[in-house]
Amino acid sequence: MKCSRIPQALLLLLLMSLTLLAWTAGTAQVAAATPLPHGLAAHHAPRTTHHAKPEALPQPLRSLMSTTSATFDLARQRQMHTARVLGRRVALIWKFTRRSAREAGISRAVLRRIDAAVHAIDRAAREPTTPLVLAHAANELTAYFAALEAPYRRPTPPAFQTLFYLGRAITLDARARKFRTAAAHRARFIRAWRPLRTRLRAKNATYDTDRVDAALRGMKAAIAGRHTARLARAADRALDGMSAVEKLWPTYRAPVRER
Repeated sequence: MKCSRIPQALLLLLLMSLTLLAWTAGTAQVAAATPLPHGLAAHHAPRTTHHAKPEALPQPLRSLMSTTSATFDLARQRQMHTARVLGRRVALIWKFTRRSAREAGISRAVLRRIDAAVHAIDRAAREPTTPLVLAHAANELTAYFAALEAPYRRPTPPAFQTLFYLGRAITLDARARKFRTAAAHRARFIRAWRPLRTRLRAKNATYDTDRVDAALRGMKAAIAGRHTARLARAADRALDGMSAVEKLWPTYRAPVRER
C-alpha cells in the first residue's frame, strides 16, 4: 500500500508545481488579456508612440457617450427614476474618461468645460429638478462629443455629433417655448450641415439630404408661427434624417472624380 501511495503523492506534488509555474509565467499575459473593470481601462492603457489616430474609441468614452444619451432620452420621456440613476453615473464614468481624454490631446480649457457640464448633470440628477432641466443638462454634455471624438479615426466626421446636439437642443427649445433660441440653434445646424450636404449632393444622395432640408424648412415655419408641437416634430425629423445619413455615410465619403 505504501508503494502505491508514494507515486500518487509525487504525482500530486508535480502537478501542483507545474500549475504554480504556469500561473507565474502567465500572469502578465492573463492580465493583458482580461478586460479591466468598467472605466478602468483608460488608466492602464499605454500611450501610443505613433502619430496615426487610433481606430476605436476607448471603452470609458463609449460608456460616457451612451450613458449621457440615454439620460437625455429617458428624461425627455419623463422616466425620471432611471434617468436620475444614469445621470449620477455620468460623473463616475467621466472620472475614468478624463485621463484618456487629456492623454488624447483634449485641451485643458475644454476639459474644464466638460467638468462643468458633468457637474450640472450630477446636480440635476440628485436634486428634485424637472425632466426638462435634466434633459437639457445631459444634452449640453453631448455638445462636447465632437471634441472628444476628434482624436480618433471615426467612420463619420465629428460634425455629426454637433448636428445631433443641435437637433436635440431644438426639441428642448420647443418644449420650453424658446423660439428665439430655437432659431439660433437652427442657424448653427445649417452651418454645420452645409459641408456634409455638399458632399452628399456630390454623390447624388438627394433623397437623404432632402429629408433633412425639409425638416429645416419645417423648423423655420414652426418658429415663425410659434408652434411648439410642429417645431418638436420637425426637429425629430431632422434627427431621424441625420441618423439615416450617418449610417450611410461610409458609402458616400469617397470623392467624386470627373471623367
